[in-house]
Amino acid sequence: SKIKRKLWLALFLDNNLLPSSNMVLVYSQMELMNKEIIHPLLCHQPKEEYYKCVIIKLLDKNIYFCSRCFLYFLFFLPLLAIQILAKQNFPEPLSLTIIYFFPLIMFVDWALTKLKLTKSSNLLRFIGGMSLAVTTSHLIFLFLTNHFNLHIYFAMAIYLVLTISIKITSKTST
Repeated sequence: SKIKRKLWLALFLDNNLLPSSNMVLVYSQMELMNKEIIHPLLCHQPKEEYYKCVIIKLLDKNIYFCSRCFLYFLFFLPLLAIQILAKQNFPEPLSLTIIYFFPLIMFVDWALTKLKLTKSSNLLRFIGGMSLAVTTSHLIFLFLTNHFNLHIYFAMAIYLVLTISIKITSKTST
């Protein structure tokens, strides 16, 4: 038992997986077994931002999931499967709304939080994750049915510019 208490588990997280810089989580084996399960594939949030997480209790352990990512992964594949199986695209006005406006919910929430103008709520993060799942599944469906659709590439360029802008702005404002 003394040996077990002295065993340390160090999880070195890659800087690209987490928004915080060079985070190293060190837990004793006993702490890890008793309290929580943390893994960068389940939750990329640093400990001080766990308010952004969905906490699922399993066998008296807390498992943390990023709330936006949780809803995204929960809905992405089913929505894509439904669109592929139905083999029918949305009417063009709805399709363009999904492509260009649905992601704005997530981008605005992310930008305001990243710039520390407001603290995001899990409800907004859930809505952002869901809207991103709808958008991504629809973009993939459009690509599979007509990869020459210019809206796909234009939307992706907009998302890329928004992402880079938010990242640069948030680094210069801190």
